[in-house]
Amino acid sequence: RVTDCYFKYENQVGGTYDNSVVYLNCKGLKCLDNELETAVGGGGIGAIEAHRGPGVVTGNYIKGFRTGVNGVSSSGAESNTDGIVIANNAMEDVNRAVSLWAVTGKTLRNVVVANNPIQLDQVVHNQTTHAGVELMASTSALGDFEDITIAGNTIKFVDEGAGRAGQNASSSAGINLSTFGSIRNVNVHGNTLDNVPMKGILLNAGYGGATIVSAANRISFDNPSSEVRDS
Repeated sequence: RVTDCYFKYENQVGGTYDNSVVYLNCKGLKCLDNELETAVGGGGIGAIEAHRGPGVVTGNYIKGFRTGVNGVSSSGAESNTDGIVIANNAMEDVNRAVSLWAVTGKTLRNVVVANNPIQLDQVVHNQTTHAGVELMASTSALGDFEDITIAGNTIKFVDEGAGRAGQNASSSAGINLSTFGSIRNVNVHGNTLDNVPMKGILLNAGYGGATIVSAANRISFDNPSSEVRDS
């Protein structure tokens, strides 16, 4: 349990440092009402990383990190005890707000990503990909996703102007549902996507090869209040 703490990441050596300031891998995890910040584009990779669950990541303020919250399945011999709620976290100047990871051979299930106000600054981070909420497609995470809800989030991007070279349109989106594994019972509703430079919502089951239609089952976009805006 990590609550009511202040963390500031300061890069003393230059480059990037691939870690997460708060790393939790346990049952019953709680990360509540913390403030985590770093200089945007200053090399800070992850703010909060939550493995296994069940658990709650809520009420946190995150600024400047490349990734705000990583939600990750169990791994190795750990039992599947997933069930992570990532809700009501304010994020500013991030490149990826919420990334969900399903470790190879595992299923990430029963995850709720809801009511997070998100402001991305993908321009200053200057990575080839960016996302508000994503199901991570990675060769190190070939697992499956099941019973995922993405609801009521506000995701805003900074203006790209004339655009940037080297952007990967196939894996950048406001909400990215592209994975290498299968996805089942994913519900996306009531989100607001503002000034999205690439795709609003991206679904590409069997990412990395030919689209595998059978890998995506029961994906719904069922709330008329969902909207994508170009401001």
